Amino acid sequence: MAFSGDAARLYDLWSAGDRPVHERLTDLVQAHVVNYPVGDPIQVLSLGDGTGLPGLMIADHFRESGSQRNVTVISTDYTRDMTEQARQKARAKGFTKAGDEDMSNSAIFGPVMVRFVSPLSADDSALLRSEFPDDSIDVVVMSFSLMFVPDKKKCMQEITRMLKPGGKAIFVVLKSFYMLEKMAEVVKAVITPDEREQEPSIKIADCLVLNGEVGSGNSVEDIIASASDSLDSSRLRLESAESMRFPLPLCPTDNENLAVDMWAIMLSDDAWGAIDKLNKRRGGNSTNGEPVSTSSLRDVIMARLLQDLRENPRMRSDSEFRCDDYEPYVVTAVKER
Repeated sequence: MAFSGDAARLYDLWSAGDRPVHERLTDLVQAHVVNYPVGDPIQVLSLGDGTGLPGLMIADHFRESGSQRNVTVISTDYTRDMTEQARQKARAKGFTKAGDEDMSNSAIFGPVMVRFVSPLSADDSALLRSEFPDDSIDVVVMSFSLMFVPDKKKCMQEITRMLKPGGKAIFVVLKSFYMLEKMAEVVKAVITPDEREQEPSIKIADCLVLNGEVGSGNSVEDIIASASDSLDSSRLRLESAESMRFPLPLCPTDNENLAVDMWAIMLSDDAWGAIDKLNKRRGGNSTNGEPVSTSSLRDVIMARLLQDLRENPRMRSDSEFRCDDYEPYVVTAVKER
């Protein structure tokens, strides 16, 4: 699922709420390279880095720790708009060369460099091979991005190829997320099964596609195993897995419109366009024959989400909207020959 335009801005607000996850990933990266000889260059590749998280947090950690390690963090994303926001953040953080106004390629501060590659799909073997040679990456991070990759097995094979022997891969997916489940419930209540079949683009973001139990075929562990079985010489060995359940903050309770807009990007622009087409196809009439406006389906969906924000105690505290049912899942694996 690609986020562009205003959706990229809203996605950035989501990412801010995931700070505990990004801090955990940064710790895992640091723990992996802590015993590297100081002079050895370190390459960290964040596939699907979105608007710069966790890539920039990892780079910040090395810079602020005073480390003299030669670290390059490579931030990639499928969407140019997301990467452009990451570049702007890097500039604001001081990751620029003296006198360098164009940050389209890289930004540097002391021994820490940030490089951007976009657009890049994490299953695009040809582009990945042109950018990243075999055995060249120390750590690959995929934070909330593996779920959206069309060919997950190919993605895992490319990660195995790029990693140095002993290199680490770190994946974050979602085990549970109430807001996705609620959006699916609302869409099914408003749009008939026949209409959803006519407009297949009306689907909820695939954030929970990898929330299955190990052995179900729908887990990170299963994809790692499947990809490793198809490789002759190298494989990823599962190292650890952990759940991180915490309330996901959205925004202050005095900004209901922003909270609903953030919720709305769980449907893509194409999905919202298809919903508007359905409204016109109904001929300006609801399913029970009563007149409706051309935007009524959209309005009904947004109104039901807003009602849940106002009335559901799992979606708010005294001062902020937040989702209490939120469970990221972190899996690490190591490349071995």
